[in-house]
Amino acid sequence: MGHFDKYQPSHTDDLAAKVTEQVSKGNLDAAYATFKKELHDEFSTMPLEEKRETWAAVSKKLEDNGTLPKLAAAWLDDISHELPANSSITKSQLDSIAKNALDPFYSGFASEMSKQFDVASRLQNVDGKIDANEIAAFKARQTQSSSESFADYVVKGVEKNASTSPANAYSFLSQMVYDRAKRETPEEEAATWKNIDEKLQAKGLVPKLSMGFLEANFADKSVSLNLMTNIEKSTTNPLTKELSGYIVDQFPKIATVDYQLNEISPAERKLYTYKLGDKH
Repeated sequence: MGHFDKYQPSHTDDLAAKVTEQVSKGNLDAAYATFKKELHDEFSTMPLEEKRETWAAVSKKLEDNGTLPKLAAAWLDDISHELPANSSITKSQLDSIAKNALDPFYSGFASEMSKQFDVASRLQNVDGKIDANEIAAFKARQTQSSSESFADYVVKGVEKNASTSPANAYSFLSQMVYDRAKRETPEEEAATWKNIDEKLQAKGLVPKLSMGFLEANFADKSVSLNLMTNIEKSTTNPLTKELSGYIVDQFPKIATVDYQLNEISPAERKLYTYKLGDKH
């Protein structure tokens, strides 16, 4: 009958291998679609107990190789389209599906997502619910690079941009950090920034980035020590705090050219950037 029953383990092996390979190549949507269709094709002729045995077998293989949690993110996105607009999902809803759904595909994935609820519900709003933006972010994070690899990529981009335009280097870094933060918990965001910051410091890129910060945010306006100090103290953005802090520390060196000692003019910023030369 072609069932994934306990006497034909090769079928569960084949399906697990197929979707695992797709996920490993970054094709999460295709892997989920394959898994959903082929599993339900098999389920269509099975009694309930056999469906449960089949789910237990294939999900165990996928759990062991780390693929099941990724597929669960795609499942969450799938079921979210059946909910009213702007709906959120709570842990109790997932637990209810896990307990009451007869289809093991749904009860199994609900159980898996319940295990990951703490992460998914803290990606953007720490409010005990998974909203539409967090569903999308949680799915996207399944195929993102590691924090270390991301930091390496970003710092290389900063270094390349800094040689010609500190403002572009700053804008690139700011956008990359902002986009990544949408897919991370507060603790992960802090760890990623620490990775990036250490690499920026090691390559001496913070001075030029700081001038890029001034150029991108203030253009042809002068900035006062008071303003930079207030920004450093009040911001919760780690990049802004880092760069404004550098400007505060270096203020006496940057702002003394035109005798207006309490502010950095655009001309002074450009001169300081020029003096940095190839030091980045």
